[in-house]
Amino acid sequence: MEGWPSDLSPDAEQALEAAGQRVRDRALDRCEAILTAYEETETAQFVYDRAFSPNDLFPKRQRRPKTDSALLTEQVYREFGSDESTLDALLDLSILSQEYYDVLDDTVDGDVAPDRDEEAILTSQLLLPRIHERLAAIHPDASTFWAGRIERLVTAPQLERTTEPSGESYLALLDRQSNLYGALTGLAALAADTDDATVDDAERLGRTIYRHDHFVHDRLQFEDGQRETWNAAALLSEEEMVDRLRTWRETVAEITASFDDERATVLRGLVALDIDAWRRQ
Repeated sequence: MEGWPSDLSPDAEQALEAAGQRVRDRALDRCEAILTAYEETETAQFVYDRAFSPNDLFPKRQRRPKTDSALLTEQVYREFGSDESTLDALLDLSILSQEYYDVLDDTVDGDVAPDRDEEAILTSQLLLPRIHERLAAIHPDASTFWAGRIERLVTAPQLERTTEPSGESYLALLDRQSNLYGALTGLAALAADTDDATVDDAERLGRTIYRHDHFVHDRLQFEDGQRETWNAAALLSEEEMVDRLRTWRETVAEITASFDDERATVLRGLVALDIDAWRRQ
């Protein structure tokens, strides 16, 4: 929500902020639990310094750990499940995978501090054992479910390098990038042993919220003068962007129609963009 105008009511905004703070507090506890799993204290400190706290290795990333996907994962799992140990494993996976793919993205895009790519690669590889552990703890089918979605995610940089920038190719790229959030929210429903249709809806929810967030983030970057080639505001008209933002908001409302009121409020709050005010900006 930070940096863009919202049309949330004061009560809804308070509910969203409270949910975000709760998951951030729990995420700090989960980072500590993740770090205790490393055999050597030096290794745990290495991971903490580079993945779980702001640092000069990844100068573009500030608040760590990032908890956007953890909030989504928590809200979806609480709608269908109640086992706190399973939720812990899901939150751990959200935190770990968010950091892993952010590190990968920074490395591929050349956003790592000069001459420190090897350090970045080592950081990502030290997160992998913990990711595998959490997948094993979540559900017997978790690894298979995860692998299919993540394969599509990691082909995004290849598509970016082999395709000419256009509105169509941008949307195809965004579709692949959305698989991380979709994998996490779909896995949250799978972990609660819901039916296939519910898992599909949960996955679609995560992917939709990711797309919405990415559009708004692109617009903010474009206005700030960061004129990257692969940017929605550079490749799509304002009307195209607005039409898709409205459609995604409707999709989130549709999927969460039967959710607990508070959880539905939080999830809908993540796409509660005041489009008229946004356009005036």
